[in-house]
Amino acid sequence: MGERWALSEAVRGRVARSLNRCLYASAARGEALVPTLAGDEARAAAEAWTRAFFSWAMQERLSEDQALLVALEHLDGKARGWGRQFSTGASLEEFLYALFKQIEPSPLALKSPRADSLVPRISHAFAQMQESSCVQFSYRELAYATNIFSTNNLMGESEIGSLYQGRLPDKRPVAIRRLKAVSDDNIHQLKEEVKNLSLLKHNNLNRLLGYSLEPNEPLLVFEYEPIGDLSQHLHKENGDNLDWDSRFLIAIETAEALLYLHQACTPPMYHRNLKSSNILLDENLSPKVADFGISRSLFAKEISALPERRIGYIDPSYAQTFRYTDKSDVYSLGVILLELVSSKKVVDFTRPAGEITLAALALSKRKSGYNAFKSLLDPELKRLGKACSATIHEVAELALKCIALDLADRPTMKDVSDQLRMIQDRDMIRKTRGEDA
Repeated sequence: MGERWALSEAVRGRVARSLNRCLYASAARGEALVPTLAGDEARAAAEAWTRAFFSWAMQERLSEDQALLVALEHLDGKARGWGRQFSTGASLEEFLYALFKQIEPSPLALKSPRADSLVPRISHAFAQMQESSCVQFSYRELAYATNIFSTNNLMGESEIGSLYQGRLPDKRPVAIRRLKAVSDDNIHQLKEEVKNLSLLKHNNLNRLLGYSLEPNEPLLVFEYEPIGDLSQHLHKENGDNLDWDSRFLIAIETAEALLYLHQACTPPMYHRNLKSSNILLDENLSPKVADFGISRSLFAKEISALPERRIGYIDPSYAQTFRYTDKSDVYSLGVILLELVSSKKVVDFTRPAGEITLAALALSKRKSGYNAFKSLLDPELKRLGKACSATIHEVAELALKCIALDLADRPTMKDVSDQLRMIQDRDMIRKTRGEDA
């Protein structure tokens, strides 16, 4: 496993408070801060900046000291410019790039073992967010990459097309999605969606590398993850079973990838097809959320009903209203959290009629009492120490909140992400105290 790092709530709060002080101090000095940044809106600006900054810092695996140094060194004296950026409606990416490109090395930063690369990486990280790194391929290039779409290269099928393993001319392995034909009326929308996908930058999203958009056979090229997907590992279809630490980090990073789609994209992007088989794993068992961003409506003639492979993950309210919201993704993530703590199949027709889906099983067990709910957990995980056991139960309880039937009772994706990080903080404290014994 690669080294992981997370900021505590105390550290996040410290940086948010520092930014607030900067904004208010600038206004008190009579500087031309935009009036709408006062009060609640100033706090909202601070929260937005903090969320985006730490999302970047966690992806870069900075130490806590490095992240604090970068944030606190560059808060003072910049409020006036920040106010102007927010007032003109700049995106968070544009705002952060404008801030980070001003960063100069400091004596303190140079003490870091990564100092020679830290500042340049900060300066360029958000510059890269402003441009797509996607490559436009010819149909012939991608056909050859898959050995003319050989069945030996076929990795899977979905309602919108087939997925093939391929190898580019530079020998790089890739996954190529062969979409079903779209009409001339829809090809423009498909191009816009591909453009939006190409701009997404998050370490836990399966990255779009290129495309070929011929209407009769559009092709998308993604990163290839040879380790397989979460479902295969949880149900021992591919490789060894996952230990709890791996499962917990997958939960945290998957939630953060979905939060990025919900909050960093304009308009918000919902996954709409979230399931454990769409969470790929890299060589470090870090999740790569896949199969999102392309509207199923483009292929409406091909999709007449909810595919069987999505049963068990679909928000029940969607089945009634056909309206997909952020809380629908939260429901699907809740089901995946239940998979992580139980290792049970999401749909199992050998279970009693009222417990065929994993969500129904979990709600039934919870209704029957705490001990019945405990029986849902993976027996192999139950044998872990007290610290791990407490963490597993907290994640299971969070999963139940996510699958609440009433939308109003479900947390937002930000709530889920924040709660998982707080559970992680408590887990670290318990382990530090030796409670695993």
